[in-house]
Amino acid sequence: GVSLALAVKVAPGTAILDIDDDDCVVDTWTDDKQTDLNIEPDWGSFPNYTEDLAAGIITVRSPVVPATGAQQISITGSVSVTTAAGTRAVQAKKVALVKGTAFQLGTFAASIAEFEPTDTSASLSVRLTGSNTNNIKRLRFLDAAGTELEADTNGSMTSSDESEYSYTLKAKAASATIEIEIWQNQQTTKVPFTIAAGVGSLK
Repeated sequence: GVSLALAVKVAPGTAILDIDDDDCVVDTWTDDKQTDLNIEPDWGSFPNYTEDLAAGIITVRSPVVPATGAQQISITGSVSVTTAAGTRAVQAKKVALVKGTAFQLGTFAASIAEFEPTDTSASLSVRLTGSNTNNIKRLRFLDAAGTELEADTNGSMTSSDESEYSYTLKAKAASATIEIEIWQNQQTTKVPFTIAAGVGSLK
């Protein structure tokens, strides 16, 4: 078959939260021999994003091989892109860093799901429950003076209504302010595209 990688870039100050493969569409896809390549096009399920979320790449594949001698393929369609502009911070202060501690973090019900201290640090995970937990940009820990506590991210699991974030906190602390940044001004847009790409000589 044939595959294309489509890149999407947004304006400064805007972030790409999602390229929805289930909502992307190929309208037409042919080569210059008029071969119809638009047969069950398969959009990649795992788009790639730049670290700053200013751009993303999604692939689309046709199982049909372009005709012998074809030099170019042409494709039109639309890509479904969810973006956000700006964030707001929500805090819960003086949260006891003990397994099982429950607290409210904005509209999210939160808890310390795991906590294992050492002499100089601690590993912990924070669980958030509520609608749109995948709208969270980041979570961080602050001391009583508002200074960020250094922490390494060990991983996360995120769904639409529950997320869990795991960290190694590089300092001993009995309590902390826990802060999340939430994406704002979200919107989903169908971005149309028309692309002509050379494929070389097929023999």
